[in-house]
Amino acid sequence: MKIEMKKFFQKDCIIGLDIGSSSIKLAKFIKNESGYQLLEGRIKEIQQGEERVSSLKSILSAIGLRGAKVITLLNSPQAMVKRVVVPQMPRDELRGALALEIKNYFPFPVTDSLMDFEVVGEVMEKGAKKLEVLLAVCPYAAIKECVALLAQAGIRPDCIIHSSLSLYNLVKVYNPKNVSSLAAIDIGKTFCELVIV
Repeated sequence: MKIEMKKFFQKDCIIGLDIGSSSIKLAKFIKNESGYQLLEGRIKEIQQGEERVSSLKSILSAIGLRGAKVITLLNSPQAMVKRVVVPQMPRDELRGALALEIKNYFPFPVTDSLMDFEVVGEVMEKGAKKLEVLLAVCPYAAIKECVALLAQAGIRPDCIIHSSLSLYNLVKVYNPKNVSSLAAIDIGKTFCELVIV
């Protein structure tokens, strides 16, 4: 999903929200002179039989959302982000080329999915300069479910980002020694995600 993360960090307050199958995690950051500081973090376990909407409202009850950017993670086992290398081409042609080839990149049907991409750099492959792209797909049904859940809790997110892409951005931003290969793993209750950069 194409994300210019810098634009989200121009706001004085950012709320990150991760709605999982067994818990909801929230982090509130506030801008200060040295950057962003974690102001508050919360975890709410979703009890068996409890609705996610009531859990979400509960965790948000003491958090002020006014004036804050809300970034929500999309946790869906049917969504995937994959690194692909494609020939050099103008960016306006890239979307069409990826749409034609997308079925070759993912091991499941992508006909009812949203596709997005982000060019992350250039690489040399077999003596030719090519584009390195992060290609993402997510079923429309998963996106609609996430937006509906947030709406029921009175939240209009500024950004919905796939959890793999959030891990990728985290690794890229917090790689102080520019290590050439890093990995991050998110271990959830129903599935895990591994990102290698």
